[in-house]
Amino acid sequence: MNYDDRMDLEEKVRKKLAKRFGKPSKRSIVPQIEHDFDFVSADDSVVGEVKTSEPNSQNPNGNLRTATLGDISKDCLFLLTAKRARKILVLTNKTVCQKFKASKYGKAAQKLGVEIENVNV
Repeated sequence: MNYDDRMDLEEKVRKKLAKRFGKPSKRSIVPQIEHDFDFVSADDSVVGEVKTSEPNSQNPNGNLRTATLGDISKDCLFLLTAKRARKILVLTNKTVCQKFKASKYGKAAQKLGVEIENVNV
């Protein structure tokens, strides 16, 4: 999937989330942190990140790539900086979502309050 395809997919997910949480914006709500979240609800009560990562095509039954785990985990850290907001990590690939949830990184993120969802578009 190329960059433009990923951006189109993220936009479709934002539109789906807007139906659930109100008009979205893409902005930072955390003082002193320079990060634009992929989704912020109009009232700042929900913040989200969208990842369009795909499974490892060289090892489809194995673990996620280290770089993929790192990238998704980085977004979880940014979500955790939004102290009073509901935090949602959206993964657009079902396999990636299942594998991340089952990983120690996904389990830690969930324990700390990050909701991990698969949204198909």
